[in-house]
Amino acid sequence: MQLNVLLPLALALAVPAVAQGDGRDIDDVKEPDKGAPMTSWTPGQQWWARGSRMSNHGYGEAAGRLVFADEIGDKLSELGRVSLIDACFQYQKPESSALLSWALCRDDVKAFDAKKLQAELTAEGLNDASQKRILGDASDVLANAKKIGDAVETAAKDDAGIQQVLKLVEQARTEWNAYLGKNKDAFARYLTLKDAVRSGKSNNKGFAGCYEATQPAFAKLVKATKFPWELPGDYLPGYIAQLTTSIESYITTASFAACAYSVHESGEALAAAALSQRAGVIRVGYRSLALAKALDPAFKPKFAERSLNFDSIRSSWKDDQIKMENVNDIAPIMTPVQGTVSKVKADGDVVHISFKGDSVDACLEWKTTNRIQSYAANGDPMYEKVCKKRGKVANQENDAQVSSKFATGIAPGTSVLIVFKFPVTVWKAKKFVAVLGQPGGLVK
Repeated sequence: MQLNVLLPLALALAVPAVAQGDGRDIDDVKEPDKGAPMTSWTPGQQWWARGSRMSNHGYGEAAGRLVFADEIGDKLSELGRVSLIDACFQYQKPESSALLSWALCRDDVKAFDAKKLQAELTAEGLNDASQKRILGDASDVLANAKKIGDAVETAAKDDAGIQQVLKLVEQARTEWNAYLGKNKDAFARYLTLKDAVRSGKSNNKGFAGCYEATQPAFAKLVKATKFPWELPGDYLPGYIAQLTTSIESYITTASFAACAYSVHESGEALAAAALSQRAGVIRVGYRSLALAKALDPAFKPKFAERSLNFDSIRSSWKDDQIKMENVNDIAPIMTPVQGTVSKVKADGDVVHISFKGDSVDACLEWKTTNRIQSYAANGDPMYEKVCKKRGKVANQENDAQVSSKFATGIAPGTSVLIVFKFPVTVWKAKKFVAVLGQPGGLVK
């Protein structure tokens, strides 16, 4: 496939620019405020020249740039597109092993518009030197992408495995468009709620009516999900991982979690667990969905080229992290407390819980199996564990307080596990009464 990207860029270089003294340098463009809506970012604020800019907002790694491009949608500037392309290919060589990067980013290479880039530079009021530097950098980025694309497309001609990888984006686009066709309002709400969390204010207008809009779908998802009875490791991220397995389930979970941020301080733990994720979990557009498909262990393309190892190829992507700014990342992994409830007392919008001063049955020794249960934040598989030895541990003795909206099922005689004031599970007689503040939850 021939990519006609260099000629338009060369023509753009010849477009007259403002005199050097009549404008500012790209480094003088103010970094976006962390509380500002993402769609308010100007083209200059989407530029990669200051690497910390994207990192400061949680989108610093290559997978983060894909999510950023998906979430900002038609507000993605050509400066932002070049930044994405650079992140995709900066560590790749022009050979067939770059097939995943090319699959994920070739549409953006093809979509690049040099005239729009020049117009953005002019609109930003950049001086002549800064414009020429950026155009030169963009030319280098596109030239590198072209070499890589030519190598991969040539190798794909007689390798069905490479063709299979390249088709992922087409499949993802079809699947995403089908979802969006039926759930446009739900996705728009997700973006609004994420911006509301980004504001750092629980009274942000984006939260208006969010509980009534997001809770029913989240409750339905929880009720239909099979959860492991015992979960070693961090409980809140672990139970969230059971839910975020598709486009719809991710948007449903992330939207409710973002709304929970505004309901009560404990909702910050839920928001952090759902919105800060590793690559392949967040599915918010065709790019991030294609990456999720590529990182799925069940996807096993067979290559004619024996030197290609897809596990190795995707390893450079699977460790990428996408962070949610303005939330406490420690909240979801704080030490849990658990106990059997002796008394419950409502007090306005919170519930006070007293515990029995005895002991509760718990697992004292775990054995790891070879069955994958979920994936850690860095992409490593987390294997199911079975309990080899049970025993008694002391009940939580101090009273606890939770939001009344999250206190579903908490009653005298039930047992509850709480992280950062958020009730993760409520159970009785080896049956879930509630999970993540919602009724029910099946046992695996």
